[in-house]
Amino acid sequence: SAAERLRRLAIFVESDASDLPGLAGWEALARIYSAAARRDPESAEVAISSSISAQRVGEMTQVQTHREQLWSISEQSARRAVDLAPTEARAHYALGHILYACHRTEEALEAFECSIGSDPDPATAAWANLYHAHCLHDLGRWQQALESYDRVDRSEFCGVRMWRSDVLTEQRA
Repeated sequence: SAAERLRRLAIFVESDASDLPGLAGWEALARIYSAAARRDPESAEVAISSSISAQRVGEMTQVQTHREQLWSISEQSARRAVDLAPTEARAHYALGHILYACHRTEEALEAFECSIGSDPDPATAAWANLYHAHCLHDLGRWQQALESYDRVDRSEFCGVRMWRSDVLTEQRA
C-alpha cells in the first residue's frame, strides 16, 4: 500500500535524517509519517514506526529540549498505536521502550507485560522479556527479574545484536 511504502521510506532515510541539525531531521520524517497516516489512518504499524523513529532521532540529539520533545512525540505515537491495535504486541513494546528510556519504569513494566501477554512473535517476545526483566531489575524485584531474564530467547540476539546476550548474562549475575 502507499502507506506501507511511505513507512518504509521513513525507515530508510531515518539515519540520514538523524544527521540534520536541530529538529530538521525529525520534521522531514514527520512529513513522511503524516503522509502515510493520511493514506491509512488506522495503521498501527505507521504509528509504531513513527514512535521508534522519534525515539531514535531523540537519542541522537545533543540538545536536551529537543530530546524531550522527540520522546514526547514518540510516546504519543506509541499510545496511538496501542489505541489502534490494543492486542498488538509490538505496539505495547514500542510504548514500553519509550517509557523505559524516559525512566518511567513502572509504566514501562506494565506496557511490557501487555506486550508479553499479547502473544508476540518470537523477536518481539525476546525484546519484551528482556526489557521487562530490566524494569524488574531496576525496581529491585530480583526474583521476578531472574524469571523474566530466563524467558528471553537468546537466539533472537545474533549478529550485531549478540552483545545483548552478554548483557543478559551480566544482568542475571
